[in-house]
Amino acid sequence: MSEVLIKTTDLHCGYGGIDIVKGINIEVRAGEVVALLGANGAGKTTTMLTLAGELAPISGEASVLDLPRNRALYKRARKGLSFVTEERSIFPHLTTKQNLAVGRVNIEEATEIFPELVPLLNRRAGLLSGGEQQMLTLSRAISRSPKLLLADELSLGLAPKTVGRLLRAVRAAADQGVGALLIEQHVNRVLDIADRVYLLHHGVIEFEGTADEARANMDRIQATYLAAG
Repeated sequence: MSEVLIKTTDLHCGYGGIDIVKGINIEVRAGEVVALLGANGAGKTTTMLTLAGELAPISGEASVLDLPRNRALYKRARKGLSFVTEERSIFPHLTTKQNLAVGRVNIEEATEIFPELVPLLNRRAGLLSGGEQQMLTLSRAISRSPKLLLADELSLGLAPKTVGRLLRAVRAAADQGVGALLIEQHVNRVLDIADRVYLLHHGVIEFEGTADEARANMDRIQATYLAAG
C-alpha cells in the first residue's frame, strides 16, 4: 500500500467556532488523484484551507504529511506540500521566468510540464491569459517535487482545452508518486483523471467511491448540485 498523506477522522472545521464541515473522514495516498466535489457552499474550500494549515480544526483530527494539526502552511510546504489556491498566485509585474525563479524551481522542468510557457518566459505574468497564468502557477507547484498537491478550482473560468491540459498535468504528477486532492466543478473532466471521489453536501460527505462508481452514481451527484441551487 502506498503512503497515506492525508487522513482525517471526524473532522469538523469552519470559522469562529462554527463548523461548516461536520465530521468528515477522507484519505489521500501517494500516487493517487482524489476529487473533492460539491456545489458552492458545500464546504470544499473550508476543508482545503484546514488541510493546508490556514484554518485550525474545530474538532477531530487532520493528519497531513504526519505533521501536527497546528502546523502552519509555510511549514507544511517545507515538508512537501504544494497548495494552488482559487486565486492565481502570480507576481503580475514579474516575467514568467522571474515568477518561476521566485518559486525556486527548475525552469527547464517547469516548461517541460507546460511547453506553452517557453515563448512566454520573458513576458510579464500580468499580461498572460488566465489559462497561461494557471499553467504558470501549476508548473511552479509541481516543479517543487511535492509529496502532496492541494488544488482549489484549477479550471475556474478557463476554456475546456486548457482545463484538460491542467488536469492531465496533475495526473502525470500523480503517476510519478505525488498525492493530489482537487476541488473541481468540471465533474466529468475530473473523473477522467481521478482515482477516487468524495462528494460534500452541506458539510457532510454524501458519497465516496472510485471514479467509476461516481460515474455510475452521476444522477445522485448531480442531484446534490441541483439541491443547493
